Amino acid sequence: MANQTESTGPLTSVIDNQIDPTTGFGNAYRNIGVINGRGWDAKLSIASNPNSSLKWNTTFGFSYSKSVVKDYNGAINTTMNYAESGPQILNPILDKELYPVFAYRFEGLDPQNGDPQGSYKGEVSKDYQKLLNDSLQNLHYYGSALPSHYGFLRGMLGWKKLQFTFSINYKFGHYFKKRTVGYAGMFNGTAGHGDFYQRWQNPGDEKWTNIPSMIYPANTSRDNFYKYAETNVLKGDVIRLQDLRLSYSFAKIPIQVNASVNNVGILWKANKKGLDPDYFSTPPSRIYSFGINVNF
Repeated sequence: MANQTESTGPLTSVIDNQIDPTTGFGNAYRNIGVINGRGWDAKLSIASNPNSSLKWNTTFGFSYSKSVVKDYNGAINTTMNYAESGPQILNPILDKELYPVFAYRFEGLDPQNGDPQGSYKGEVSKDYQKLLNDSLQNLHYYGSALPSHYGFLRGMLGWKKLQFTFSINYKFGHYFKKRTVGYAGMFNGTAGHGDFYQRWQNPGDEKWTNIPSMIYPANTSRDNFYKYAETNVLKGDVIRLQDLRLSYSFAKIPIQVNASVNNVGILWKANKKGLDPDYFSTPPSRIYSFGINVNF
């Protein structure tokens, strides 16, 4: 079974959008553009002979979805506002996907002192104010923070009264920004990060690390440039084992016992940093359960 859709509709802002202040209001929620969305979804199921003692079935689900802004009449934000946006903030840009991922061009660390370096007007630069306020067209556009391909694999294997089921989910085609160290936040006690231990400390360290050196007092513009630079953008592709379940139904009494595990874990991820792209802090706990069903 497969379905294909294509639609064009209004883009309703879910963020404050500036309007004429003479109305008495500074911002309003309103239709501010047009998006063009297209996609398809398909499902394929395969099953064994239902009269066999050994039973099995498998269901594959595939989906694709992409939405592009085709007309936009809302406010244009600062470059850094787009660079720091993720899947939680809707910042539409004409001819780009919803929830676009942008990053500052990164030119590695200064081998003399470990400062992060960017590209400004075609040259390597450490003028962080100019880099942060550079034109959006000079930033690296990756795509969307939302997956374009997603789906599942569900299966069942049964032998007489014993049954085992599983569920695997996948998401492909999106990007995320990993968290990293910010020295201003670290010094004032509001934020820390394990990248601190991988920072540049001596000449030559730039050959194995992209984490800037620590300076005091901290430079917030320097921190922000590195935080939203290319080196911290990773692919969000992930395949996750969602749940497992084992059950047994007794033949002579109306009782079934079962055990299950939810949020089992990640089978594969595209990024090599060991990060879960769906959870920036603590992932959901693995849940174990045991049950008995009795039919009277």
